[in-house]
Amino acid sequence: MQTPIEPGIFLPALELWLDSRRVKPEGFISHAHSDHLASHHHVLATAETIALAAQRMKIKQAQPLRFGEPLERDGYTLTLFPAGHCLGSAQVAIDVRATGERIVYTGDLHLGDDLFGQPAEPIPCDTLIIDATFGHPDYVFPARAAVSGDVCAWVEETLHHGEVPIVLAYSLGKGQEALHILLEAGFAVHVHESTFAMTEVYQQMGARFPGRFTRWRGLREEGTVVLMPPHARNRREMYALAPYRTLLLSGWAADPSCKYRMRVDEALPLSDHCDWNQLNAYVEQSQPQRVFTMFGPQQFSAHLRDKGIDAWPLDARQPAMF
Repeated sequence: MQTPIEPGIFLPALELWLDSRRVKPEGFISHAHSDHLASHHHVLATAETIALAAQRMKIKQAQPLRFGEPLERDGYTLTLFPAGHCLGSAQVAIDVRATGERIVYTGDLHLGDDLFGQPAEPIPCDTLIIDATFGHPDYVFPARAAVSGDVCAWVEETLHHGEVPIVLAYSLGKGQEALHILLEAGFAVHVHESTFAMTEVYQQMGARFPGRFTRWRGLREEGTVVLMPPHARNRREMYALAPYRTLLLSGWAADPSCKYRMRVDEALPLSDHCDWNQLNAYVEQSQPQRVFTMFGPQQFSAHLRDKGIDAWPLDARQPAMF
């Protein structure tokens, strides 16, 4: 017997909600990106996720969980594992006592090195619910070291031409990775207030950065880089920085048209999600009997079915993807 899964994501036999966007009596939150948050009456998450989420919503009651430490509940055991997406991001393994089944929900996932935490690894399971945002063979990302080098080369060139380099990266996760790259290369960096607030939480939770940085005050300063989230761009702020050039850091930059669609000068594929190869590696190593894919194109689940795996995309009513 297998535990049924309903949209939500809700495991009805266990009365367990995973990354629900609607307030529930209790809910597991995989990470602190806003599209995975709701102010549940009781939150299950890592301590890092709870601290970061508190910057974005009111936390009523929370139970911090550590990686690898089982939480015994009525009918199941819940264990968190690193997800490699941002500080505190977690996969969850749910061991159902009545059926002997193990369900793994990855949340947003990235395999490989993690600057600020433990790297994610595939978890053996019977049922896998996996984020497949980039589940298309067009999305194969270059090595992170190569992308980091390209970021620094672009910044150097922009500064050489007397322009302000504006690096656009999400305020949580990618923003801190971009900041680490820039500081390690010796650049002076001004950080937008939303990214700055999240970075302060990173530091409070023990993260270290290879240099000093300052909060951006909305002014232009020669020889410095401005780091901000894409949504923070507005005409007044950008006018103060002219002349400038913009660089977007996103997995979507694997598509050459990305910079035109996003109206930036350059885009580089720095991603905190799995690419096509990593997704396939995860499924191969976790050996699930069935797979549910979330958010990405349906090519990935179709590809898995071609390989003999019972795999299907969850419908569009799942919580929105960041």
